[in-house]
Amino acid sequence: MNGNLHLFVFAFLFGSLFGVLDKLTNLVFLITFLLWIFRIQYWKWRGGFILFFIFGFIFYSPSIPSSESIEQEVDLTGKIISPVTETDSTIRVLFEHTSSDETSILQYYKSEVETDEAVVTQFKYGSYCEVKGIHRSPETSRNSGEFNYRNYLAQQGIYSEILLESPHHLSCKGSSFLNYFYQARNSIIELVKRTIEEEAFIWAAALIFGESSLLSDEIIEWFRDFNLSHLLAISGLHVGLFIGALTFVLFRTGVTTFEQTRGALLIIIPIFCFLAGAEPSVLRASFMAIILIILNIFKIRINMSDVISLIALGLLFLKPNYLFHLGFQFSFLVTFALLLSIPLLRTKPPLVISAIISLVSQLAILPIQLYHFYEFNPLSLFLNLLLVPFFLFL
Repeated sequence: MNGNLHLFVFAFLFGSLFGVLDKLTNLVFLITFLLWIFRIQYWKWRGGFILFFIFGFIFYSPSIPSSESIEQEVDLTGKIISPVTETDSTIRVLFEHTSSDETSILQYYKSEVETDEAVVTQFKYGSYCEVKGIHRSPETSRNSGEFNYRNYLAQQGIYSEILLESPHHLSCKGSSFLNYFYQARNSIIELVKRTIEEEAFIWAAALIFGESSLLSDEIIEWFRDFNLSHLLAISGLHVGLFIGALTFVLFRTGVTTFEQTRGALLIIIPIFCFLAGAEPSVLRASFMAIILIILNIFKIRINMSDVISLIALGLLFLKPNYLFHLGFQFSFLVTFALLLSIPLLRTKPPLVISAIISLVSQLAILPIQLYHFYEFNPLSLFLNLLLVPFFLFL
């Protein structure tokens, strides 16, 4: 099975998508899967592929949210299961109901500084809260082809919103151990914000802490138009550069031995992953680095495609909603495509290697990109060659 674990992941993904897409697309996926099963050379594994297909289908068979927009005032108790997300107009967290497994968005519209602060101070990761608010279904699309916010939330296992009208309707107690880490991260971000210029902080927040919300809509739109959005989010390239620089500082300068450097990395990488926002692309790169370090310590050789397959399955089991996360899809597709392209990169000059990596990366995500954004810019291939080194090293 060495080097072929990704086939089981493909079978699982076929079943997962069969459980969530429309009937016509489901039929296409089913026919494709059956043709793949009958044409595959590994006869003895067909039973395993079929089991993974069925498991993916059952695992991702979604609850169907109500098509009616129900709005009513309720008194609820539950637990906050996310850090606070603030925009110019709202403060929101994810709220898990005590009486059921339902997860809602608990949202407060900003009004005055004092009341906003009163809400933020109570919203702590892991807090148990009593809430009085308006319980409603998310907005759905009214026109064909329009963004459907309700379906978008449903893919994340969220089927309702709770509108908090006043801080007096909220009473929260306690917090989880993770809350201290989120507070520490926020403190570090605030320290950086006070230390450097505002314009520099906007970019530092995106490229160091994974907070791209501070960038203007014009900048985000420009990067999106030229298929460069991955540069605004911390990815495997950033993680690899960080690990390489840290290894150089610790080992090459003689501060630590090679064994001590590996041990330090096993501690520092999870901390960096958390500070960087722990998005799927960061988790993928961090887990790959940790696993490779451990395998190196114990002198175990495993095919890289098996490593990335295990990480993909592990993340999907821990958080099934990652299947619909663009960062997860792009990161794993590009990484797997580059692993398959290693023979093309051998004995090539650096500039040709960069061009091949850029081309393979763009082609790997092209179907998903067209599905979500309906456009592709051919100039992105050349801009990646210029801007990727600039963003990574400068």
